[in-house]
Amino acid sequence: HRWLGRTAAKARLLERSFLGLLRTWRGHLGQHFRYEEENGFEGGFASSDLEIHEMCRTFVLQHRALEARMDALLDRLDAPAGAEDAHLLLDELMLFFRQLHRHDALEDAMLQRIVHGPLDL
Repeated sequence: HRWLGRTAAKARLLERSFLGLLRTWRGHLGQHFRYEEENGFEGGFASSDLEIHEMCRTFVLQHRALEARMDALLDRLDAPAGAEDAHLLLDELMLFFRQLHRHDALEDAMLQRIVHGPLDL
């Protein structure tokens, strides 16, 4: 029975470490988003191209939505053991990261358009 207790204690420690890493990462994500916004998306907000300007406004809204979604997931991850379906939470976390990756790809495409001219987005 001691082995099972030690294994459960290690699992709880690993879970807290993972949550700590996610919380730290969440802080960095917010800093990254603020940096992009404060620097005008590398000239996107100052662009005379109205489509690029609108994309920048959309990216700001996406930043807020992504931050709110991550915060909600972190709150759910903080719930007492058994309060949430761990597999469902993991699936939702993976979906969040896929959406973040898509958001990042669209931002990159917009930045390429600013630097090189129109591209298909």
